[in-house]
Formats: sequence, C-alpha cells, structure tokens
Amino acid sequence: MNFSTFNLSPILLSIFTHLAVYTSSIHLAQAQRDMYFGHAAGLSISDDGKLTPLEGSKMLTDEGCALQYNELGELLFYTNGVSVWDSRHQVLKNGTGLMGGESASHSALICPRPGQTDEFFLFTINDLTGSRLKEQTGLRFSLIKSDGEEGYEVDENSKNVLIQEFVGEKMALTPHGNGIDFWLLVRSELGFKSYLVTSNGVEIKEKSHGSDKLLSQKNERSTLLHDLGQFKISSDGRYAAAAMNFKETTDPSIELMRFDPCSGDISDRLNLSVKTRMKKTKVYGVAFSPKSNELFITAYSLSDGGMLLKYSLDNWNEQDVQASRQSIYEGQSRLYALQFIDNQRALSSSDHDRGRFVGLLSQGELGWHLKTDAIRITAGRSVASLPSFLSIAQDELQDNYLPDTSFCLGSHIELELPEYIDLITPLQKVDNKFVINQEGIYEYETSSYCQKVVSEFEVYSKNCDQECSLKFPLAFTPNGDGRNDSFGPVNQFDCTVTDYNMVIRSRSGSIMFQSKSPEDTWDGNRADPMEVYVVSCIYRIDGTSRSFVGDVTVVH
Repeated sequence: MNFSTFNLSPILLSIFTHLAVYTSSIHLAQAQRDMYFGHAAGLSISDDGKLTPLEGSKMLTDEGCALQYNELGELLFYTNGVSVWDSRHQVLKNGTGLMGGESASHSALICPRPGQTDEFFLFTINDLTGSRLKEQTGLRFSLIKSDGEEGYEVDENSKNVLIQEFVGEKMALTPHGNGIDFWLLVRSELGFKSYLVTSNGVEIKEKSHGSDKLLSQKNERSTLLHDLGQFKISSDGRYAAAAMNFKETTDPSIELMRFDPCSGDISDRLNLSVKTRMKKTKVYGVAFSPKSNELFITAYSLSDGGMLLKYSLDNWNEQDVQASRQSIYEGQSRLYALQFIDNQRALSSSDHDRGRFVGLLSQGELGWHLKTDAIRITAGRSVASLPSFLSIAQDELQDNYLPDTSFCLGSHIELELPEYIDLITPLQKVDNKFVINQEGIYEYETSSYCQKVVSEFEVYSKNCDQECSLKFPLAFTPNGDGRNDSFGPVNQFDCTVTDYNMVIRSRSGSIMFQSKSPEDTWDGNRADPMEVYVVSCIYRIDGTSRSFVGDVTVVH
C-alpha cells in the first residue's frame, strides 16, 4: 500500500546547529568504537585510532547491516535488518522478525527519532534474490525505544510499518539541511525517491529521478544484478552515488547525482560507465571522501579479482569526472563494500582469505593506498558486509569566517571569495577580486543550505613605515617613586590594539595578574623581590594577530 504521511506525535529536535556548505572534517556516528558486520565479524577503534578485531557478535549477514551509538560513541545496538542485538549481544525485546534481508545491499539504516531521546527509527528493505523476490516486503520502519531500564526494545505497536511496497536494495540516510529532520533516499519503481523523516512522521516526497525502471517480478533472474551494490550520500549532503549493474551485454556504471538537503531534489545526473580489463565486471562499493570532493568505487570479477577506482568531483560533467579516474588497487582480491571511519581511512570488505581480512584505504604523502589484508578478523568473516551509520559534516558555519584585516596606507586589499560568500557592502571588483582601500566595517552573507548568516569584518589602515607592535620591559620597580612602578606593554606608535589578554604567572604556574587592556598594568602585588615571572600575551594590532611570551623580573 502507498501513503502520503504516517502520523506520529508532534516532536522537536535540533541535532546540530547547521551544516556548512564546504567542510574539512567528517563526524561519523559520533566517535564510534565497536562495530559488527558480516558473519559474526567485529572491529574496535581505540582512542588513538588503532583497529583490533572483536568477538562475540551474533549477527549473520552477507551484505547490509547498521549500528547505532550514543553521544559518547558507545554502541547501543546493531542489526542485519532481521534481528536487533544490544552491545552485550542479547536480542532486544521484540527484536526479531523484522522484514529486512541479509542479502540486501542496504538491509537496514538507523536515525534518531526527531524530538525524542533514546528513540530511533530503524528502516529495512529486503533482498531481491531467489525466493525472496516473490516475498517482496518493501520499505518498512520499526521504532526502537528505551525499555525503561538500561536497555532498548522494539515497540511492538510500531514494528514493520509499511512505507512503500516495492523498492530496490538501495537506500541512504542524510540529515535535512534544517538541522532537525532527515532525508531517506530509496531506489523505487521510478528511479530514486526521497522520503522526509520529520517530527510528524515519514512523508513521501515525489522527488524521483532516473529513467531506469526498477525490475519487476516478471523479469528474468539474470537482470536482478541491476540492484547489486551500495548507494551513498556524501557527508555534506550535496551528492549521491549508486552502483548500477545491468545485463552482461552492458557495462556497469555509477549513477552520480546532486542532492539538495533542503528540498530533497535530485538533479544533474551523471552516468559514469565503468569499463575495466576484467571480464564480466560488477561494481559494488561506493564512498565519498570526507571532503566530498572525491568518489571511490570498487569493482570485481568472479574470474579476474578486483579494483578500487577514484574519481574527482571538482568539475561536474561526465567528461571531466570520467577523465579524472585513477586506479588505486588492482589485484586478485574481489572488493565489495566501502565505509569511511575517519578523515583519512575507510574500510573495505573483500574475499581475501575467504573474507577473513578487512582492507584499509588510507591517505598518505603519496596519495591514497589500499591494503587488502590490513586487519585479520579473528572471529567470523566480513563477506561483502560493512556497517552503515550516519556520516555528518562536522564543521559548522563560522560567523567570523572573514577575519579582521589591515592594509598599508596608500595601498589596498584584494579579496577572492568562495562562491558561498556574498559581500553585502558594495565594493569595486577588479579581475574577479574585491578591492578594499578604505577603513570600515564590511558586511557579508554566508549561505548554508537552508539558511543565510550575515556577519561582518573590520578593515584597518596602518603606516607600514612604522613597526606596529607592543614592547614589554624585562623588569620593573614597584617602589612608589613614580618611575617604572608597574608592568605593562609600551605602544610606541599608538597603534590600535584589540582582543588583548595578558596573563602573568609564577614559576609554579599560579596566576599573579591578568589584564584585558594594555592600560591595565600590574603593580607587583603579591610579588617576591627579585623573582622572575612568566608573561604571556595575545592581542590584535591593526587587525593582525600577535603574541608575546617572555619573563619579567620584579625589582624592589
């Protein structure tokens, strides 16, 4: 059955303040530590980033699985879309009989229920292979909540709730640009469809894209490869990519598209044909780099091993993206799922030693490198499985993105701004650069998906023939004779000083004096004669950051 809205009680939540359009770091499911996947496989990430095998998992899955952590990075529960286990590997109450499929590329995904603590939506889809094709259970969700003690349970009144009857094996979650809701993207009969997860429930938004119809039950078995492989959204929410496999007469491809996290719109589709030296190539793994400017995919052949390829997304057109392709790995190991775990590393599943190793994609001085036997699994094996969790851009939009600055008298400043920053104060533009030759406060607007932030920065002028800086004496004599009785900086050229903070400490580290203004000086109170004290001071002078660290001796 189809529906427009499944109503839940009104609730509110703010997960984070807002997302920046361009980010330099990635936040993956808080600071996740323990993860389980595959056939009873597990890994733990230590505080220093070391990866070690874990045992005890009760999960069996060929492909999809999902994890949920708390704000401290502690594992709450994990699932293959059929059953749910807690961190002690005990099945949650009502945690069996879910309608996902262990052989679905994405059998399960989890996000917090907006507006509630300790409540989560678990989305499931089943696989489209063998007898399960005739038992298509569609896209569903179940509510996981606190059991009132120290654990969790599946709400028996909100279990396996149908959202859409016939869908593919691909789905992905990403935060809405408003910082409150979520988008769930799923491959359906119309291509890809956006579902909005809000405080009011799950709404179907007819934001479909792609002309390829999902395969129906009447199609031949050989065409079912069409839905094989991963589907991912970049951590900043701007892009989505899906592995696409067709009949043997057609090369596999990557469907790459722009995504708007405000409206849920999918646009600017690029189709990257993946031709390789291997026979009967299939593409499977998909992962965006933490900066969302590169795309990694894995390809494999039953007879010729596997490959890891990288594409640059700097220029959004098929020719340039296709031409940017680089091979990171070619070898005997068949490569499957990809999942980034921090800013420099991603895990890769493969058939290396029958799946008893997990590969590690890492970035070094010479670029990206894949080691297929990086971590040996001591219990179980990975198969084609790696865990799914929310990837969220961590950097927030900074109101003071443009720092205060200064220019020399008779000269000027040239600003070259990113496309997401618009100057509100009118300025002359020369050779695509803004020219500033007058002191003043300048306003600018920064766009962040669903909102705009207005900020300002100040520009100073200075005489560059003079060395603007504060001079700090080496000693002073607080004896009341009217000469050198207190300690503070000397402003030789009467330069403008802002954001001033001076701290004076004893050798033991005790704070003797602290000042927020150059005019507020130390009279030597509590100081011992001939004792040496440590001075540290940070400040801005004509808009430029400066600092001083040194000693001062109190002479009585």
